[in-house]
Amino acid sequence: MKPTVLIYAAFHGRPEISAIYAEGIRCLQKSFEDYAEIVPYGVCSTDEDALQLESFGFNYTIEENRPLGRKLSKGLNQALKDIQFDAAVLLGSDDIMTDYCFDVILHAIQKGHRYGGISQISILNPKTKQAGDWHQLSNMKMPFCGPGKFFSRDLLEQWAGRIWPYNIDRVLDISSHNKVKSYLGYDGKRLQLTESGIFDIKSGTNIWKYEELKNLKPADYWERLAMLPPSVQIMIEAL
Repeated sequence: MKPTVLIYAAFHGRPEISAIYAEGIRCLQKSFEDYAEIVPYGVCSTDEDALQLESFGFNYTIEENRPLGRKLSKGLNQALKDIQFDAAVLLGSDDIMTDYCFDVILHAIQKGHRYGGISQISILNPKTKQAGDWHQLSNMKMPFCGPGKFFSRDLLEQWAGRIWPYNIDRVLDISSHNKVKSYLGYDGKRLQLTESGIFDIKSGTNIWKYEELKNLKPADYWERLAMLPPSVQIMIEAL
C-alpha cells in the first residue's frame, strides 16, 4: 500500500507565491502518483486565502494569523482529525521541494524513521536574481533545516499536533525541534543531501529578508532555478 504523506504549510497573503507553491505540489503529486499519496494541507487566516486554497484543491483550515505558534499547532491538530496520513512534512508556503528531496524523505519514512530533516536548502531572490545555499551543520542548535522536517503520525498524536508553543512568532523551528528531541531522547534522522532539495522563494513580505540571512554560500541563480520543474520556473520568472 502506498504511504500517505501530508505536506503542511501556513498561508497568509502573497497569492502569487502561494500559486507557485501549489504548482510545486502538483508536480510532486504527478511524479510520485505510483509511490505515495501526497496530500497538501494548509492553515490560513483570511477568506481570500481560503478561496485560493480551495481553487488549488487543497485541504485547509482557518486560524488567526498570530501568534504563529498557535496558528501552526491548531492547524496541525485539525489536519490530524481531517486526514488519515502516515507522516507529515513541513514546508513554508514559499518553498518548492524537488523530486529528489521528496524521494529521500519518503525512503526515510518507509524505513520507519519517526522524525528528521534535510541538510541543506537554497534561497532564491527572483527580483535581484540572487541565490544562496544554506547548509545546516550537524553541530548547530538543530541538525537539519526547518523546511522539510518530517514527523510520523504517531509522534504528532502525542501532542495532538501542538509541537509549537502557542505564544511565539519566531524560533519556531528550534522550539519544535527541542520538544520532539526531549521526547525521543535523540536529534532525529539527519538526511544528508548531495544537492539542495528545497528552494525558498523570497518576496518582500518574508519573515526573513534575503539580505538578513547570514552564512549563505553564494550560488548561481540560473543554475539553481534550472533545478526546479519547468512550469515552476516560468511562474517564478513572471514575478
